[in-house]
Amino acid sequence: MNGERLKPILHDQALKYDVEIINHTPIFKLLQDNNRRVTGVAGFNHHTGAAFVSTGRAVLLATGGASGIYRPSNPGDARKKTWYSPYNAGSGMAMGLRAGAEMTSLEMRFIALRTKDVIAPTGTLVLGTEAKQVNARGEEYLKNHQMLLGRRLATCERLFYQMEESRNGHGPCVMDLRLLSEDQYEKMLQDYLQMSPCLVLQLLNGPEKMRRSVEVSGSEPYINGGHGIAGFWVSAHRNTTLEGLYAAGDTVGGAPKKYITGCFAEAEIAIDDFLGGSPSMPEPSMPESRDADFDDIYRPLKIEHGLHYTLIENRLQKIMDEYAGGYSMNYGTNQEKLLLARELLESLAAKCDRLAAKDLHQLMKAHEARDRVLLARALVEHALVRKETRWPAYQTRLDFPMRNEIEYNTFINSQLIHDKIQVFCRELTYPFERREIDNAGN
Repeated sequence: MNGERLKPILHDQALKYDVEIINHTPIFKLLQDNNRRVTGVAGFNHHTGAAFVSTGRAVLLATGGASGIYRPSNPGDARKKTWYSPYNAGSGMAMGLRAGAEMTSLEMRFIALRTKDVIAPTGTLVLGTEAKQVNARGEEYLKNHQMLLGRRLATCERLFYQMEESRNGHGPCVMDLRLLSEDQYEKMLQDYLQMSPCLVLQLLNGPEKMRRSVEVSGSEPYINGGHGIAGFWVSAHRNTTLEGLYAAGDTVGGAPKKYITGCFAEAEIAIDDFLGGSPSMPEPSMPESRDADFDDIYRPLKIEHGLHYTLIENRLQKIMDEYAGGYSMNYGTNQEKLLLARELLESLAAKCDRLAAKDLHQLMKAHEARDRVLLARALVEHALVRKETRWPAYQTRLDFPMRNEIEYNTFINSQLIHDKIQVFCRELTYPFERREIDNAGN
């Protein structure tokens, strides 16, 4: 799969089927009728500022997950050198949460094990060249753990054991390229030119002509339903708990490790359902007034002496990194830190009402900052409830380091009700019965 070809292929298919394509129009609000059915979306044109409304019998959200919630592992000018797109603010999930949709498994963050600094994929090395992952002593530590456990390692365990080697003084851990022939090395460079030319520059800029090892480390955490399990709670047809609202790809929770082909499959499932599904699906209907929706969208432009979005983002990332298991904390957290994160995030959410924007770009970024804060609040509430460590590194409770199959072999779900994140459980098997949790005192 050559990623740079995906957008042209999708564009050609959209033209083939006479799909209307609307660019430069960020969407920040779901529109609902008087029965709370989702009947459309609202946003604005990023170039002209004109209000935008689109209505339909159904809305499919395929807007991706969220980065930028945690402080990046790279500082300064390199802060946008992330694994997940730095422009994914999770706005689709945030607008669904505000509309009342049910979410699942936000506590299970995805953290990518990638080449250090440039955050390039390691899979190209493992699968394409069969390079071995070794510690500073040259030991294949993952192989040793795999033999000890008698099974293949989970993705989170590969990250966890890399961190363990460093804590034990056996780091840095690297992908060993010494066994590659010159032809294999050249082929590897060509593969990386397609996806991460920065790694090629790093490899060819070493003390030797060609570096023979690539250091690996973890990224900052992300909310992601394609590699992880966090996102909307959906049915088999990919409709959410809100009538008229469907989701696909990284916005969908509960279906981990589907990757790009699974994300496409989810979209096809959703489209088949709302195009060829229930004949009783009503025609779109809109409330009489839309003024309140656009007052909310354009409000930052009317605030003269408010807060710049970067102040909110920087504060958010510091809170999440230090108290909710970020990169600098080796991804671990505990009850007391999470309670402090909750308090600080609620205060930060109140400050979002003072977000100001001087132009349309800042208006978009202000809404993205607000969306990230909301998702961070939901993530912390999920993390407070799961008093165990089920996915080491992805979800590590230092005060509950073991897995608890008796109490927590379940989905942790949530809804936003009167600006409070209400958390509850759902069973793992159909009909996924709901069990209430009192998370107010956590």
